[in-house]
Amino acid sequence: MPLPLRRSLALSLAALLLSMFSGCASFTSVDNFARTGQQMTVTFPPIANATVDSCINNELRRNLISTDGFDPAAAEQQARRGCDKIADSNQKILRLNDVLARYAQALQVLSGGKVAHYHDQFSGLGEALGSIPVPGSDKPLLDPGQVSLIMKLSEQLSRLLTQDMQKSAINELLAQQEAIAAITNALNTYVQTVYRDRIAIERRDSGVLQMALHETARAEPLATNYVRVRLYRDEKQLGERAKIPDSYARAVKAFQDNLESLRKSHDDSAQLQQQLKEFSRRVDELKLQVAFLAPVNW
Repeated sequence: MPLPLRRSLALSLAALLLSMFSGCASFTSVDNFARTGQQMTVTFPPIANATVDSCINNELRRNLISTDGFDPAAAEQQARRGCDKIADSNQKILRLNDVLARYAQALQVLSGGKVAHYHDQFSGLGEALGSIPVPGSDKPLLDPGQVSLIMKLSEQLSRLLTQDMQKSAINELLAQQEAIAAITNALNTYVQTVYRDRIAIERRDSGVLQMALHETARAEPLATNYVRVRLYRDEKQLGERAKIPDSYARAVKAFQDNLESLRKSHDDSAQLQQQLKEFSRRVDELKLQVAFLAPVNW
C-alpha cells in the first residue's frame, strides 16, 4: 500500500477512534455549555433567598401600616419566626442546586483539560433532598427513585474530581440526563410554586395596604404620601420580579436541550452552536431579571 494512502487511512482511523472515544461535541462547546450552566446555577440562590426576604418585608410592611405602637425590632423578630418554614425549605433546595453547580463545574474542568484534586462531602444529602415537600402539601418534591439518581450522580462527581480522570469522563457526565432532568425540573418547580406564591401574596397585600392608607390620609397626609410612594416603587419592582419564574423556566429548558444535543452530537453543528447561543441569551435574560430581586427595605 502506498505510504500516502497508509497515512490517510491511519489518520482516518485515528479520527474515527477519537470520535468514538469522545462521543460528544468539541471540548470548546462542552466548555461553553458548562460555563453558562454555572452562571445559571448562580442565579438560583438569590431567587430562593428572595422568598424569605419577601416574606419578612411583607410582614413588616403590613405591621407598619396596620399596627398601633409599631416596634420595628419586635416586628422583625416575629416576621422572621413566621418565615422560618420557607427558610428551612430553601436550605434544602439550595443543596440540590449545589449538585447542579458541581455538575457544570465538573464538565468545565474536564473540557478545559484540568482535573481538580479535592474532596467533596455529600453526607446527609439524600435525607435532605428526600424531605423537601411540594409547596403547600406533605408530598415530597423528589420521589425515592429521583433521590437515588441524584445521589448516584453526586457520588460520581466526587469520584471523578478526585481521580485525575481523562477528558473521556465528559461522556459519563453527559450520559446523566435522567438525573439532571430530575434536578432541573425540581428546581424549576420550586421557583414556579414558592416564588410565584410570594409574588401573589405581595400583590394581594399591597392592594390591602393601599386601601388602608385612605383612613390615614387626612390625619397624616405627609406620612401617608410617603408610604404611597414606597408602595408605588415596590409595585413597579414587583412587576419586574414577577418575570423571574418564566425567565428561569426558559433557561432550564435551554439547559436541558443543550445537554441532549451535546450527548448526541459528534461535531459542532450549526444547530448546536445556535442552541448554545440561545442558552447563553436565556441565562443573560435571567441574570438581568435577578438584578430586580432585592426588595426595597422599609
